[in-house]
Amino acid sequence: GQVHLNGQQAAAYCHISDAAFRDEKGRELNGESGKTARQAAVLKKLGEKVKSGGISGLLSAAKTLLNLNGGQSGFLRTSLQYDEIMEMLPVVMNYKIAGNASFPFTQAGTAADGTGYAAQGGFADNVTQLHRFLFGDETYQPSGSVLETDQYILNNAGGTEFHPAA
Repeated sequence: GQVHLNGQQAAAYCHISDAAFRDEKGRELNGESGKTARQAAVLKKLGEKVKSGGISGLLSAAKTLLNLNGGQSGFLRTSLQYDEIMEMLPVVMNYKIAGNASFPFTQAGTAADGTGYAAQGGFADNVTQLHRFLFGDETYQPSGSVLETDQYILNNAGGTEFHPAA
């Protein structure tokens, strides 16, 4: 069922990766995929909670968050000025989370020590898929540094070469 969590409890809940998580569609997600889905669910609920207070609730939450910023080692760092953030907040009331996707898209590979690496042997493919997802760029070709990183992961993590499905 549903449980109301305070901030510390929600943060701890978001870090769970060993327990299965069922998303809104009833799919069971495990490991890092479950952890990512759990974090997205918490952020969605947090957004709904803040928005349910209307614009005044959103402004109050933003002011609280920004007032926690105690200088250089503060809670939140941004290049935006306080007034710029305040001006953007009314727009946030219209935002809706339409969906989410987990990155890396390709999850394959196990190191020699048995540790799993989600992007191992598929780093270049993941970067390509990320460009498609974020920018709609169907013609993106991985740069030399992306290909070099892909090869480095392959050579140093004990994985196998990844070939995306056609």
